[in-house]
Amino acid sequence: MAALLQSKASLQHLRNRRTAVLVCGGNIDVTLLAKIIERGLVKDGRLLRIRVYLLDRPGALLHVTEILARERANIVETIHNRAYYGVSLAETVIDITLETRGSTHITAISHALSEGGFRFERIL
Repeated sequence: MAALLQSKASLQHLRNRRTAVLVCGGNIDVTLLAKIIERGLVKDGRLLRIRVYLLDRPGALLHVTEILARERANIVETIHNRAYYGVSLAETVIDITLETRGSTHITAISHALSEGGFRFERIL
């Protein structure tokens, strides 16, 4: 089917004969499929990445995760870095990837983090 759609093959020689095309998914690249699904989740607001600026002191990360837990956001991944974001020696930055329920949930998470006194930005 792909060859026909891309004009790489022709059925002219099979004129007046019945032809069937099987669509079975046997040649689907699962890595590509995973990337497509992940991008769809991001587009739908079901997967969110934020960059949070924190004071570099004990308990700061705990406070962020407590807010996220209260908002029922599931943390999928964190990247905690002190050297690469151009922050002062008293600060640190953490990128957090979250599973959310959509745009309304993202708004609630953003409001809760702001109310908690955290500076953050959405990473697209």
